[in-house]
Amino acid sequence: MTADALGATVEPLAGYTVGVTAARRAEELGALLERRGAEVLHAPAIRIVPLRDDPDKLARFTSFVNAPDAPDPSIEFVDRRGQRIPVPLGSPRFPG
Repeated sequence: MTADALGATVEPLAGYTVGVTAARRAEELGALLERRGAEVLHAPAIRIVPLRDDPDKLARFTSFVNAPDAPDPSIEFVDRRGQRIPVPLGSPRFPG
């Protein structure tokens, strides 16, 4: 909330509904928006999970990045728009 020259409270987002899709610092951002008058809806769209929490994915990532000459047997590469893209074996193919 801010005050105008006459001391009245001004809430520039009053009447607006704002969606917060970030998982990180969502409470802080929501509180800031609410102080300015917005109604806040929390709906995290993406959540970042460290690889160390999933040993299987960590092992695949390490092989992919640190040993490019020792390919992961569960990943193949396709050419899409002039770029080599890694995809899981057996995944559907889309024209590219």
